[in-house]
Amino acid sequence: MHIPELEVSMPYHKKLTPEDFATILHLKDQVVINTGCCLGSEKFAESFLARGAKAYIGAIGYIEGNAILPFLTLFFYLYVCKKMSLDKAFKMAQAIDVDTSRFKLLTSKEQKH
Repeated sequence: MHIPELEVSMPYHKKLTPEDFATILHLKDQVVINTGCCLGSEKFAESFLARGAKAYIGAIGYIEGNAILPFLTLFFYLYVCKKMSLDKAFKMAQAIDVDTSRFKLLTSKEQKH
């Protein structure tokens, strides 16, 4: 849906690409989780990692929308509440079923889990 009055304040009036993020992202060791379909590509992840993200999680291909909530819930519970390592919390959440297995974790080369 196109809503012209909302676009007045938006910096982009088209589909965002990984190249667009170089001008708008300023991250500091955040874990970015992108729940949109097909956004787990290395090119997309690199745009966030190059701007300071600690890690990037995105889906490879099309993911069943109902799979996102259990993935996020388990991941955050293990990573935030149980203080599990990023890698281990991600792998456990990813292992829920075939849809959650489509999530991919990418980290910067300098970062350790």
